[in-house]
Amino acid sequence: MQLIINCPTDKKGIKEFNTAFAQVQKELVLYSIRKLNLYIQSKEKILNHLVVELKKQVDKKERLKEL
Repeated sequence: MQLIINCPTDKKGIKEFNTAFAQVQKELVLYSIRKLNLYIQSKEKILNHLVVELKKQVDKKERLKEL
């Protein structure tokens, strides 16, 4: 299989690419969680934990930008 990715060079294109890539990542994570052999409550806990951890990373990145 051959995969060709056209990477944009302007700010708008980079932003669109990053948004599309994030969407693919989100779908893969959700698919993986759905496929787990766990009760729905456990899947919800995993998803909630991911959300909390991602928010922490975003907050940390924002604080670093301010420095």
